[in-house]
Amino acid sequence: MPVSLRSGDLQSVLGIRQTTVSLWFRRGVIPGYVIGHSWFAFRSEVREWVESTANGPASRRPRDPDPLDAYRDVLSVAEVAQLLRMSQQAITGWIRDGCMPGVRDGRRWTVKKSALRELLRDSRNRKQG
Repeated sequence: MPVSLRSGDLQSVLGIRQTTVSLWFRRGVIPGYVIGHSWFAFRSEVREWVESTANGPASRRPRDPDPLDAYRDVLSVAEVAQLLRMSQQAITGWIRDGCMPGVRDGRRWTVKKSALRELLRDSRNRKQG
């Protein structure tokens, strides 16, 4: 299973309809993030949510690593697209529209990992306390 999950993935994994996925994202039932108008979730957070809501004893699995730990301090558009399972054009559009912080380095856009972490924190549907 990929690191990030889109609505269609959650439909399949959870066995629910698209309208339910969308509603649960908006209500914060499923842990997720919205950038622009696109919702996604990280597999590790969905797994923890499923385990926390399941009947029966909790699993004793080690916690999954942070998805951003695999990346350097500055990510290319291609790396952000791979992480979020979006097209490079969508990521570039988000940067140009101001939805995602980016830095233009000559002809290429890059995204600082720290800025991406902040964006994810701010776009999360469940605020962590």
